[in-house]
Amino acid sequence: VEGWSNNKALEIYNPTENPIDLSYYSVSRYTNGATQASTPQQLEGIIEPYSTFVIGLDKRDPEGTGFDAPMWDGYYTYTDSITNEEVTIYDENSDLQSKIDFWANGTYYSGTDADSSAMYPMALFFNGNDAITLERIGLGFADLIGRVGDDPGLLWTDSQGNNWTKHHTLLRKNNVTSGVTTNPMVFDPTLEWDSLSANSFINLGSHECVCQNNSNLY
Repeated sequence: VEGWSNNKALEIYNPTENPIDLSYYSVSRYTNGATQASTPQQLEGIIEPYSTFVIGLDKRDPEGTGFDAPMWDGYYTYTDSITNEEVTIYDENSDLQSKIDFWANGTYYSGTDADSSAMYPMALFFNGNDAITLERIGLGFADLIGRVGDDPGLLWTDSQGNNWTKHHTLLRKNNVTSGVTTNPMVFDPTLEWDSLSANSFINLGSHECVCQNNSNLY
């Protein structure tokens, strides 16, 4: 999910018959064509067989602004034009917070001090033109979105130049049965992904895949 402001999330799917311990995995962001990742975000938790796990950018403070603007929780308050009273409504389709299993990267650090940078992973601060990896710690890529070392400008497109990544949600096609474990020569998002409009959260938390009975751990 590369939504407006801090509506950022990643969903991991376990296509195997065994639980997967995420403490052996991390998420990294390769920013604007970089070949060196930002500080990785080590994960924690268990993905049950044929289940999903959603990682979200930890921006929940309703008083936050700018870099700390809150991730959407589905609640909106407006002033009724007739009664002049404040009215709060809830829209499930705009609720990203309730779909998150693991909160990450709460602090936005923009300085250059190496020790401070190491304290504040920023893997979830992607904006549509960064390569994002799921990595087995010490063992390489388990999956990859984008291409490490490639700066596509503002975003990645299809062959017709249509925006596929910035302010869009990428949904893995159900016939993709394994992760991308080597850096591709070219990232063509149309091969493995469907691109949904901005702030599309409705599909998070479930995934359909034809990879049932796959016993391999990636």
